[in-house]
Amino acid sequence: NPDGSWGYQEDNTLGTYYTNPLADALTRENYWKGLQAVVNAYADITVIPGLNARIEYGGTFDRNNRYFFQPAMTLGQFKQQSRGQRESSNSQFTSFKQYVTYMKDFGKHSLNVMAGHESQESSWENLTAGRSGYLFNNVHDIEVGDLKTATNGSSRSSYAIESYYGRVNYNFDNRYLLTATVRADGSSTFSPDNRWGWFPSAALAWRVKNESFLSSVNWISDAKLRLGWGLVGNQNAGSYAYGSTMTSVATAWGTGFYPGNYSNSDLKWEETNSYNIGFDLALFNNRVEFIFDAYLKNTDNLLIKAALPNYISGVIASPWVNSGKMRNKGFEFTLNTVNISNRDLTWTSNITFSLNRNKVLNLYTESSGMKGEVSINNKNEVITYTTIGNPVAQFYGYKVIGMFEKESDFYQKDANGDFILDETGKPYFVALPEGKEINEGTGIWYGDYIYADINGDGKIDEKDRTYIGDPEPSFTFGFNNTITWKGFDFNLFFTGSVGNDAYNYLRQDQSNPANRWASLTDVTDFARVGMIDPEGERTFDNMCVLNPGSATYRIDQADNNKNGRISSVFVEDASYLRIKNLALGYTLPKSLIGRIGIENLRVYCNIQNLYTFTKYKGYDPEVGSLNQNVLLRGVDYARYPSQRMFTFGLNVSL
Repeated sequence: NPDGSWGYQEDNTLGTYYTNPLADALTRENYWKGLQAVVNAYADITVIPGLNARIEYGGTFDRNNRYFFQPAMTLGQFKQQSRGQRESSNSQFTSFKQYVTYMKDFGKHSLNVMAGHESQESSWENLTAGRSGYLFNNVHDIEVGDLKTATNGSSRSSYAIESYYGRVNYNFDNRYLLTATVRADGSSTFSPDNRWGWFPSAALAWRVKNESFLSSVNWISDAKLRLGWGLVGNQNAGSYAYGSTMTSVATAWGTGFYPGNYSNSDLKWEETNSYNIGFDLALFNNRVEFIFDAYLKNTDNLLIKAALPNYISGVIASPWVNSGKMRNKGFEFTLNTVNISNRDLTWTSNITFSLNRNKVLNLYTESSGMKGEVSINNKNEVITYTTIGNPVAQFYGYKVIGMFEKESDFYQKDANGDFILDETGKPYFVALPEGKEINEGTGIWYGDYIYADINGDGKIDEKDRTYIGDPEPSFTFGFNNTITWKGFDFNLFFTGSVGNDAYNYLRQDQSNPANRWASLTDVTDFARVGMIDPEGERTFDNMCVLNPGSATYRIDQADNNKNGRISSVFVEDASYLRIKNLALGYTLPKSLIGRIGIENLRVYCNIQNLYTFTKYKGYDPEVGSLNQNVLLRGVDYARYPSQRMFTFGLNVSL
């Protein structure tokens, strides 16, 4: 307010009141104090000529304290109770590594052998306490709060992995190269019976340029063919994923306990068989370089949390399971060029292009597919569906083919746009939701969406759900340019993605015009239903949508058509081109700074995520996965957008 007090809402008939967000930001205490120690020590020992040993120890140790206080506040009809919380946490990560390396040359033969062992361990714990109903806003210690409101909690966990590994590199005449590796990893993620995984790999390379038939071809600087195969393990299922933790609950007889999640002692490593073929080519004294890789990856025993039936989900968490088998294939291409190179001016460019296709090959479940569900505002909705023979996590729902904006939209038409007539000469109505009729009060009406009758049974029900989008891009690319001129340096980097869809769940949730809490501007452009002839009656043939092409559907408190259901309306093209980085710097001449004892001095400015060109309506087209769930790829529920960051710096070397 002009007088410096906090503004607040006026009284309203809805009886809904909110806090002042600026008051929240400026009056709440919410910060962390932390201390981190990073330790690293190593010793290199030459046992005999060519045989070296290395012992290495590293650790990270963290201590943190969080302080939170929310003051009591009255803003008109809105009343906020004081609340405080303290949290203390500590964690540590340690790594102990030992390996030996033997190198020897025998004429045209070169051999490099390495063998080693590594162990890693991590542990963490935290303690929280809080109270509300403080006597004073200016005293924030927890003990000042109301003792009857006291809450507390604690948690702790740990994780460990041990690895043994070996590698052999063989090189003959710098023309034929062989690399073979093997490693064994044991993770606390899995039960003792499935704890260890063995992961070998091998790679061959032929440096064609060093063959006699190319040695005199001067315009070819380098040429190499590569082949590779490897078995790679994945254990990212969380600490103690095979077991079950306990959850406490208050009962009439005191504190009780029940399993927090279902256990699965049969859980095992996820394994990926990777095959790769590549080609490197450098031309014209390395001014042009091509790098090409094609790959095929078959992943078995996919690690994912199982989907539980609705009648038990939400009470005991899902177990981690090995769900199936998937294939990824694609290629990557890189072009590096030196466009200009002279004494004062250089200009280099880098272009990358990648394409990937994935397909589910098998599922180890009794059902025919895996559901990707969202649980927001106490609603569980299937938003993706994964089946054998299709890509992972395809958007799944109803296909919207239009909106009832005029009378003719209610009737079926053939490919030529003519009405399809029954035996009496009357046109057929389009398929409607099961149990609904065309009725302004309790049925389907103008301003509702028209859903496709996928199975052709004349009604709209769950059997009409279909695939409505794909979060996988057709291809991704990057384009980087670096220019230096005298003391100036300039960099411009673009990234992009083409052909990927995103499901804008925020728009679905916040564009319902009947929802008084809806916050998106789409609600201001809802379908307005009115009469064609204002002097006539409200008959079916005298009604229409007055603003055709509206941003969202009509107001219907009864939600007869369920216009806000999972549908293609909320699937958007998330293709984009982003100016990822823009940098400009200047290095002062040494003749100038050398007089004051400075070896090098560079000033620079940098802007990250300068601008994104996209048609996507959400905050950021780089959506990722909701809740880090692979089955919810491309689902956007107000994902925090990439920040635009401005950096100004100074580099000085003495």
